[in-house]
This record gives sequence, structure tokens and C-alpha cells, in this order.
Amino acid sequence: MNYKLKTVGAETLLSTPMSKTMFIVDGLIPQGVNVLSGASKIGKSWLMLWLGLQVSQGLPVWGMKTQQCDVLYLSLEDTHRRIKDRLYNLTDDAPRNLHFAVMCGLIGGGLEEQIIDFLNEHTDTKLVIIDTLQKVRDSKGSAGKAGMYGNDYDDISSIKRIADEHNIAIILVHHLRKLKDGDDPFNEVSGSTGIIGAADTNFILKRKRSDNTATLLVSGRDVEYQELTLQFNDLVWELVERKNSDDIHKAEIPNFLFRVAEFMKSRTEWVGTATELLAGIPSVVYGLVGMQVLVPGIRKLFLVPDGASLLAAIIVLAIMILPSIIKVSMTSLEAVPKEYEDASLALGATPVETYFRVSVPAAKSGIAAAVVLGVGRAIGEAMAVMMVSGNVPNMPELFQSVRFLTTAVASEMSYSSGLQRQALFSIALVLFLFIMLINATLNFFLKRDKEA
Repeated sequence: MNYKLKTVGAETLLSTPMSKTMFIVDGLIPQGVNVLSGASKIGKSWLMLWLGLQVSQGLPVWGMKTQQCDVLYLSLEDTHRRIKDRLYNLTDDAPRNLHFAVMCGLIGGGLEEQIIDFLNEHTDTKLVIIDTLQKVRDSKGSAGKAGMYGNDYDDISSIKRIADEHNIAIILVHHLRKLKDGDDPFNEVSGSTGIIGAADTNFILKRKRSDNTATLLVSGRDVEYQELTLQFNDLVWELVERKNSDDIHKAEIPNFLFRVAEFMKSRTEWVGTATELLAGIPSVVYGLVGMQVLVPGIRKLFLVPDGASLLAAIIVLAIMILPSIIKVSMTSLEAVPKEYEDASLALGATPVETYFRVSVPAAKSGIAAAVVLGVGRAIGEAMAVMMVSGNVPNMPELFQSVRFLTTAVASEMSYSSGLQRQALFSIALVLFLFIMLINATLNFFLKRDKEA
């Protein structure tokens, strides 16, 4: 035996003309091995029979073009009488190029030769349906040396060789096991993963017994992932809705995000100041920038083991609250009546004296409110400081990792209990009292200045 590998160069491969992948149903059923799996008695055989009729006559399937060809249907769980009755229910004019068989050999026991002989006799055959897969498998072959996975993979690969050598599509009808998998429905296919692994395209038909609506899931090497909603009416599966990967991903996105995106498309430029823009940035963004830029900078500049420290938290908090304080303060200053400033200037005061001796005192209450809001935001901030402070409980030092009161509450509340939980509520109470103390102090001084 010659064990030398037969290789082909990438340049040769790209320059060699090759035909495109043949589709029996455009965009749905390509050449190769296709496995259709579903629970028993939910309408798989009706679907396959209708598919065979449509393809053999060149009629569309759910609005998708088909390649007209001869079809071989191995209906191994039925009799000729049952097939005839079903044909009467579906059509009045059965095509000559749709062929049936109710008995055949097993995989590795004559099936391959039977299919190849049929293909040689009927050269226009492009679709073979085997209903069901288990009927052509050796029920005693699952305990071989290769194990269940190996036997499953070998059986499907044996059928796949015929499909690849003759450029046809073979559909294997299979069953689902009772054990459900909420994460991946394709794991519900009966047998090992060797079946879906060796197949080129996998179909899952899911339907509740009490409902005439089903979902057909499609995944394969030559087709994109699809979800088709079908309805069983008058013994025919009709298409209700077809979704591709993009449609499914869009359905998972909340609708309000699309409305926000449409709104932002109409806003081509920013109208406002840089301070207003900075004031609207979420705190987690400040924390992320601090973690990526500030923390490494402190480590390199001050030659400390870790830049995540109290200094980094102080800088991030200062940068974070300043835009808010400035924005509210400017709003208060702009609200000062213009007559005050005009009168000051008319009396001979300079613009600087007018600003500091007239405008600022008149807006003092608003500026104080801005400071209280900024300090309150700094005291209550948890996420940003957690990202840059190191979040380690140490005695406060400028270049050492520390844990703030807010970060302690945020990081431990989810799993705390008993005395620990009581301590966390005590921390929250201390933060509340601290903010109340700041408000009371500022109100005291403002009231005293007003009385004076």
C-alpha cells in the first residue's frame, strides 16, 4: 500500500476551475449527507414525501428554487400500500422520476452497492432519501472496537462517500432522544455526536404533539444557520417564517436600541461643550481608562510594584466629578441677572472684580449645590474606584492598594450573611450620615453668610 500523501498546492487549488456546490433546494439542501432528526410520529415522513414530489417535478419548496431530478426514496418503515395512500393525499399526478423502495441492504452489507447500481441506471438522480437511518444500520455494530462514536462516524462517512463521488444529496431521516438540551438542540440527536459531526448538513424538526406548528433548525458546512417556522396544514408542511443568522441576532437585540441608533443617525454633530460631554460619560468608562492608562503610568512613574492604589482612585474621582461640578456651577452663574453685572461695570468695577464680587456671590447657593452633588457622587462611587484602587483592605497609604467603603458593600453584599451583612449595612449607614453631615455643614455656612 502506498502511504504517501497526495497533496495539492494552494496556488494550484485557486487556479483550478471547479463547479459550485450543487443545491437540491436553493440555500437549504446542498449536495452531501443531510441528517433530518425529529421525534417519532411528528410528520417527518410526510415532509420527505412532499419534498420528493416537489424536487422530482422541479417545483419550489417554501419559495426556494429546486433542481429538478430523479429522486430515490427508501421508505423503509412503510409499505407500498401506505405510500400509495399518502401519494393520493398529496397529488393527483405522481411523477415518473420519483422511485420508491421499502427494503434494502444495510450499511456495509450491500446498501452502498444498491445505491450505486441505481445511480448508474438512473443517471439523472440527484436526491436519495433514506427513511430511516436506523433501518440501514447493523443493530449489533454499536459495540465494536471503535466505540459508539466511531461506529456512528463510520456509518455516516460510508454514505457520504457515495454522495461526494456522485455529486448527489442524501437525506438520512433520524430520531431525537428524549433527553432535552436547552443550550444546543443538535445535541438531542439520537446516538453520539459522530452522526452530526460526519454529516454535511443537520436539520432538527421540533414540534409539540398538541400543536400543528414546528420549528426546523438548519446548520451545516455549506449553508448558514437558519430557523424555519412551519405549519402542518392538510398533510403539507407550509412555511410561516424563515430567519437567517442576522435575523436571529437582530431579534435578540432590544427594539429600543434600534430606535436609539436611528435617533443618533440624525445627529451628525455634537452640540455642547467638552465639559457637558465629559459629565455624561458613565463612571465605568472612567474606571476602564484609569485601569488601562493611569494605573500603569503610576507604576512606571513612581516605581511602585502596583499602580492600583489610593492615588489612582483620587485622580480618577477628581477627574470624574469635576465636569459635573463645573456644569452645574456654570448653569448657576449664567442664571445671575445680567443687570447685576451691568450695574457693577457701570460703577467702575473691572470684569474680574465683577465676576468674583458680584456674579460668584449671587450664584453661591448653586455652586454649593454643585459641590455637594460632586462630593456625593465621589463618596457613593463604587465601580470606578474598584477598578483602579486594587480593592485590598489595607491601612490607607498613597501608593498602596485600598478598599473603599462603597466597594466593600458592592463586592460582599451578594454572599454576605449574619454579622457580616449587618456590618455592611452599618457601612452604608456611615456613608449616608457622612453625606448628611456635608449637606448640613454647607447649609449652615450658607445660612450664616446670608444672615450676615
